[in-house]
Amino acid sequence: MGSKHDFFPAMAILISILGIIYLSIQLKRKMAGLRTKKQYSVKWIVLNLIQYVGGMVILTTSMLFGGVFLSLHFFGIKEPTQTTEIAQVQIGQIVNALNMYYNDCGKYPASLNNLVTADPTCPKWGPEPYRKAKYIIDPWGREYIYTLFEDHVEIKTLGKDGNEGGTGKDTDVIEKMNL
Repeated sequence: MGSKHDFFPAMAILISILGIIYLSIQLKRKMAGLRTKKQYSVKWIVLNLIQYVGGMVILTTSMLFGGVFLSLHFFGIKEPTQTTEIAQVQIGQIVNALNMYYNDCGKYPASLNNLVTADPTCPKWGPEPYRKAKYIIDPWGREYIYTLFEDHVEIKTLGKDGNEGGTGKDTDVIEKMNL
């Protein structure tokens, strides 16, 4: 269930909370002592306040980072760090761009480049590109494979290895859209 990596964010939060409590108690004691002893200078008070506030900022920051990592882990919220996940997201965005192109032009483009540069066969193209050139390139630096069939459109990438099939990072990512 849990791993050794669960320990570090939890400890960061616990240490941060204990540190804030400790600093709060120390600050309260120092301030209480100031009321009874008139020997402290303004310079000493300011330096101690800066020290305590700085400590609280550092501890609060570590608590926030620990809390963020902990919540990301426990609630399953994660950024798409796997390149195949990034490819899936990008292909979904290409599908959206293809649909916008279809709405403007009444047909699907002959190639993905028609999403980037004006298509002379479509008078209603644009006015802005449907995709930027860098977004029709897969995470491995190759252009997505776009094929227009009679009954569907297929967009795919062949994974890290660039060959059909594969597992893990070499997995092909394919999206088929019926016409």
